Amino acid sequence: MLETMPKHLLLIALILFLPKNVFSENFKYIDSLSLRLTEQSVQSLEDLVSYCEQYTQSDVARVRFYFVWVATHIQYDESLNTENQSPEQVFSNKKAICSGYSRLFAFLCAKSGMAARYVSGYAKETNDVTSIQNHAWNIVRIDGQWQAFDVTWAANELEESSEDSISPAFETWFMPEATLFQATHLPFDPAFQLTSKLVSRAVFFGDKSTNTEGGILLDSVAHFTDILNKDLTLDSIEQACRSFQRAYDFMPMDSAVAIKLVKAQEFKVKQSFEYVFQYKLKNYRDMPHTSTEILRGQLSKLQALDTSLTEAIVLHKSLVIYPLSPHNRRMLEYNQNFFEELWRFYKVAKMEIDREINSRQSQD
Repeated sequence: MLETMPKHLLLIALILFLPKNVFSENFKYIDSLSLRLTEQSVQSLEDLVSYCEQYTQSDVARVRFYFVWVATHIQYDESLNTENQSPEQVFSNKKAICSGYSRLFAFLCAKSGMAARYVSGYAKETNDVTSIQNHAWNIVRIDGQWQAFDVTWAANELEESSEDSISPAFETWFMPEATLFQATHLPFDPAFQLTSKLVSRAVFFGDKSTNTEGGILLDSVAHFTDILNKDLTLDSIEQACRSFQRAYDFMPMDSAVAIKLVKAQEFKVKQSFEYVFQYKLKNYRDMPHTSTEILRGQLSKLQALDTSLTEAIVLHKSLVIYPLSPHNRRMLEYNQNFFEELWRFYKVAKMEIDREINSRQSQD
C-alpha cells in the first residue's frame, strides 16, 4: 500500500503517525543509560566521558547524558564550602554544592568538545525576593545556540524520579526558555542572560520604583551570541576578566561583582608577574645576547602588563565606597601595594629594554 501511495500523502501519514515527543523518547533511552550507570562501571572522569561518547551521537544527547548523570549521582551537601569543588574532587566524593555541580558539568561538556561556561549570579524562587541567594549554573553552546542549564536545581527535583524515568519538574532546568529562566536566575554577566532583553538587578530584587516594562535592552554592546563566541578565543583568565568587567558595568554598585572582578584582575596581573619575574632573573644577564625581535616581544608583554595594572589600580581605588568585609578590605590593600610595586618595576624594565633597542639602532 505504501508503495502506491503518492509521496505527499505518504509524508502526511508519517507525520501523523510518528510518535509524539520524539526527542523525549530519545531522552528516555539516554536517561536510562545514565541512571543505570554504576560506580563500578565508571571509576574515573575519563571512563564517564568514554561511555557517554560510545552511546551518544549528538551534542544534545551528550549534554543530556551528563546533565542526568551529574544530577542523579552527585549528592547535594550544604555543609560543604566553595573549596574542594573541582571536577575531580566532586567526582571522587560524589558530593557538592552548586559550584561543584556546575564545574563538573562544564568540565564534562568541554571534554566532549562543547563550549561550556560556568555562570555565577543570584537565584530565587519565582516572585520571592526573600529567597535570593548566590548561585552557580551553566550555559552550553549546542548546534550554534547557547542554552542554560541548572543541574543543582534539577538534582533537587529527583524525589519523584525512578530508576527508569525523570520527574517532569526535573525538565524545568534543562535548556529552559531564556525569558522564563530570568524569573529565577540573574547572572552577574548580562551576556549570560542569553537574550537581548535584560532583567536588571533592581527588577530582580523587587525594586517597585523601577520601570520594569520590557526590561533593559542590550543595545550598547554586541549581541550576546557574538560576545560569548568571541570569549571562546580568549584564555580562561582573560575570559573571566571580560565577563566580570561586563558584570561590573551592568551592576556597578554590587560589591560581590566588584570583588569578583578584583580577583579576576589579580589572577591576570599575577600571571603577567610570573613573566616579569622570569625576566628579572634572566634579562639583565642575557639582554646583550638577546635578539632585537625577542626584546620587542618582551616589551610587548610588559606593555600588556601596563594595561592590566592600570585597570586593576583604577578599580581598587574606586572600591573604597563599598561596605566590604574586613577580609576583602585587607585583600584590596595588599593588592594595591603589590600592584604599585610591580608598576615601579615595570617602568624600570621598560626603560632598560627601550635603551637597549635604541642603542642597537644607533649603532646600525
